[in-house]
Amino acid sequence: LAYQLGVFINGVGSGITWFFLIWFVSSLGANNFLCGMIPYMQCFAGELPIMFYSGWIIEKLGHFNINSLSLLFYAIRFLCYSYLQNPWLVLPVEIT
Repeated sequence: LAYQLGVFINGVGSGITWFFLIWFVSSLGANNFLCGMIPYMQCFAGELPIMFYSGWIIEKLGHFNINSLSLLFYAIRFLCYSYLQNPWLVLPVEIT
C-alpha cells in the first residue's frame, strides 16, 4: 500500500511539473524560448540519461528505494521552485 501511494504521489508530482511549471515560469517573466527549453532540459538532460542507467540503478537500489528517492527529488525540486525569482534558474533545477 505504501508503494502504491508513493507511485501515485510521484504521478501527481510529474503532472504538476509538466502542466503548471510553464505557467509558473511565465508568471516570473520568462520568454517563449525559455518556456521551450524547459521540456528540453527535462527530457534530454534529466530523463534520457537516467533511462540508460535505470536497469542498473533499480538492480542496485530496488523498486521501493527508487520510488522513495524519486519522492525526495520531487520535494527538493519543488522547494527550489519556491525560491525562484529569476526564471532562467529553472533550467538547472530541471536536471534533477
